[in-house]
Amino acid sequence: MSDSTLINLCESIESIGAKNVCLCGGEPTLRMNTVLSMIEILKKYAETVSLTTNGILISNQVAKNLKNSGIDAVQVSIDGNEIQHNWLRCSDYAYARASESVEHLLNNDVEVSISFIPNTLNFNCFENIVKKFSELGVASFRVQPLLILGRAKHMSDYILNDAQIIKFGKIIDRLGEDYDCLIEWKNPVDYMDHLINADQIEMISIDDHGNLMLIPYVPLSFGNISNHTLGEYCKHGLTVVNKIKSVRRILSKILDLDSYSVFNGLSLKTCDIIENSVDEVNDEISSWAASILEN
Repeated sequence: MSDSTLINLCESIESIGAKNVCLCGGEPTLRMNTVLSMIEILKKYAETVSLTTNGILISNQVAKNLKNSGIDAVQVSIDGNEIQHNWLRCSDYAYARASESVEHLLNNDVEVSISFIPNTLNFNCFENIVKKFSELGVASFRVQPLLILGRAKHMSDYILNDAQIIKFGKIIDRLGEDYDCLIEWKNPVDYMDHLINADQIEMISIDDHGNLMLIPYVPLSFGNISNHTLGEYCKHGLTVVNKIKSVRRILSKILDLDSYSVFNGLSLKTCDIIENSVDEVNDEISSWAASILEN
């Protein structure tokens, strides 16, 4: 999306009454000036505006600019110790930059959380990460399982086995008490179950091309902001697409983390809920789902 499209989107978000907005990537700090303008607009009506980043481009001045824009929180990804993080990020300086970004943000009174995705190489060093960054002033850590999608589509050999998951769970329970910090385990499968039973969706994901998605892990779009405004899509049922029969069928098939692998490499499927009736959207998604969820 162009800078002007992003600015217009931020202005239109007010019409749907969004309370919490997260600016994610890719890497949002690559367009820092636009991001700062977006935050300033969003803070006029949203309760919280946050940002996720790899931290590489956050200098002390950038951290100061983020604070002045009104940002509520920044989440920095840390993927292990220095060797592990740099290997996963394909950079010799990624860890050092990410660590420095945390310090810059904290020094400018910006709330920071750490994002961590455990794998067979890094899960044993999570305690060191919690120790280091909690001592700097980080109070929360968000942990999510490794999904074999996108950049991680070739990392199936690095998924934790059952014994390692049990061990890691015990580590999480102990660390929260030892370091007096919040450690959240966020499993996307749990959210699928929530969506099936919810009266309406609580989150809309908008990708870098403006596609409106129920969740970023399933390549299914219900429209695009280049065709209609976000408010128009909400008026035409975007907030209740989880009630569409074929959508519920897809959600019900995601029973565990391995289930996500069926979406790996698939092109985005778009069913515009304004330009098509609910029945047409349901039929089109049913045909698409049948080809990937036969079993």
